[in-house]
Amino acid sequence: MRPSHSIAYDYVGGLREVAHEHGLTLWLENYGHWGFPSDFLLYGSMSDQIGGEFWESSNPVGNTEMRAASSAARIYGRTDVYAEAHTSNRTFRQSPAALKRHTDWAFATGINHFILHVFIHQPDERKPGTAQWFGTAFNRHNTWFEPGKAYIDYLRRCSVLLKTGRPVVDVAYHIGENNPIMTGPPTDKLPFGYDFDYINTDALMHRAQVVDGRIVLENGPSYAVLVLAPDTIMTPETAATIQRLVHDGATVIGRKPKASPSLAGFPECDEKVRAIAEEVWGDMDGREIKRHTYGKGTVHHGTLLKDVLDDLKLEPVLRVEDSPHLAWSVAGTSGPYARSIGKAGGILFTHRAAADHEVYFLTNTNEGSATFTASLRTAGRQPEFWNAATGEIRPAAAFTQEDGRTRVPLTLAPSESIFIVFTKPIAADASGTASTNAPAREALATLDGPWTVRFDGQGAPAETTFATLIDWSEHPDETIRHFSGTAVYRIRFDLAEIPDRENIVLSLGDVGDIARVVVNGMEAGTAWSEPWELPIGRHLKAGANTLEIHVTNTWNNRLVADAALPAAQRQSYISESNLFAAKDPLRQSGLIGPVTIGRNQPLVEKRSGFRPRR
Repeated sequence: MRPSHSIAYDYVGGLREVAHEHGLTLWLENYGHWGFPSDFLLYGSMSDQIGGEFWESSNPVGNTEMRAASSAARIYGRTDVYAEAHTSNRTFRQSPAALKRHTDWAFATGINHFILHVFIHQPDERKPGTAQWFGTAFNRHNTWFEPGKAYIDYLRRCSVLLKTGRPVVDVAYHIGENNPIMTGPPTDKLPFGYDFDYINTDALMHRAQVVDGRIVLENGPSYAVLVLAPDTIMTPETAATIQRLVHDGATVIGRKPKASPSLAGFPECDEKVRAIAEEVWGDMDGREIKRHTYGKGTVHHGTLLKDVLDDLKLEPVLRVEDSPHLAWSVAGTSGPYARSIGKAGGILFTHRAAADHEVYFLTNTNEGSATFTASLRTAGRQPEFWNAATGEIRPAAAFTQEDGRTRVPLTLAPSESIFIVFTKPIAADASGTASTNAPAREALATLDGPWTVRFDGQGAPAETTFATLIDWSEHPDETIRHFSGTAVYRIRFDLAEIPDRENIVLSLGDVGDIARVVVNGMEAGTAWSEPWELPIGRHLKAGANTLEIHVTNTWNNRLVADAALPAAQRQSYISESNLFAAKDPLRQSGLIGPVTIGRNQPLVEKRSGFRPRR
């Protein structure tokens, strides 16, 4: 054992033993990007549970904690991959809608279980109460704590689906043997449509074998290509492991090693490395000779990863067709970490498979809507849409199959995600009965107003009338402009008849920040993110109908207003009063609209129920 590995075996392993003696399990975050003086993957393997961390307030480009956690979990056969989720420096400014892009980005990196950061037990009824400069306020004094259950339901559904089967990953990046071993963007650029893990020598040596040309890990994924760290050092043990894998049929990209990084057994250690290198790499120099066959496998140097994947005839997991700008994954040499969110964002994905089903998760991280065709590396099963935001399941009405792939046309709103699940076997030439999965919508009613609006406290009117919908932060009444909490919008409308009840949808247009909908006294659901829509047909009746929309914003506007007032005149209390200043901007709040009722043209029969197989 190397001295640096003592951190994993003795420190983490020893702590785990003590925990087990007391009936406890060990959970840790296995960071490696700040010069961690050991193997961060081995470090994670010594824990019972492995987690990462992400901050809601930062763009995740270059953020490596998620991949460090998911890689360690995957290569050591763990199903659950945790994350300390939504740490931030924007306390009481976030809404569930604002959290969703980072949520889905974390899911796309392999996370499937959130540890929400942070829940503070409030000791009294002053609101918003005890706060901190970091984290997101997941506690009872947050304005959207109760309607935010809809977001929690989304996390639960996603977590279940993202733990089914095993991850489909095609590329493994060896982290090398230099100390400190650091995570970071792979230098050999990963083409869009493939997924990757980091891998260490320990997993390759003790958990890997080659089956049908792929490196298969015990209780874990398999890889078509192993990309070595960009150096020319390698211990004899690692060199022997690479030799075994290539001999048995593996495909490897990497430079010919010249020496060992360790002085153990020096100088014989260097001689052993060079002897193995001569056999496995031959005369390959990466310039004139870029490929060498050894046993059943092949080693490459000087060949792009994309060309190697093409040579293997390995199709990408996902192709984004018709809108290539959404396949945004490459910037310089930053590879998969260029997958971003926001204006320059695109389609992120992850894929899991079991013997009798496959699960694809796709999310649109762009600020605009995304219309494209998802070409998926699966065929012979009916594609179904599983909407984790609503719990609805429906077969895809439009799809085609060709050359072992299924093409599914999609339109995703900003921050919208979808699971495409393949379960029921179908014929190889079967296709959908429609040309689109985005139904045309027939307008039934536009609810312009007037709206009766009831506010609760903070000096805002107990009841007022909005002739038209308006952003609270732009309202002439300063008590409404600075209000934080829930207001109830109410309107009556008539429908002469209820055509095709199952396909009638209420669209709220835009909301700041979450809306619970009640139709004729019956709960219809909560709209908390794009596309701000809910099915309401089963609650409607011919003739007069009543619609109530309970809209909740964040604490921001109240806290900004109170920052300009003496403490005795404030409508709120926050322990960290320096978090808000009178000059801070107000945030869009309330029901913005337009509010419409429409009928989706039926494409295919829907069914409900959310029962993923394990």
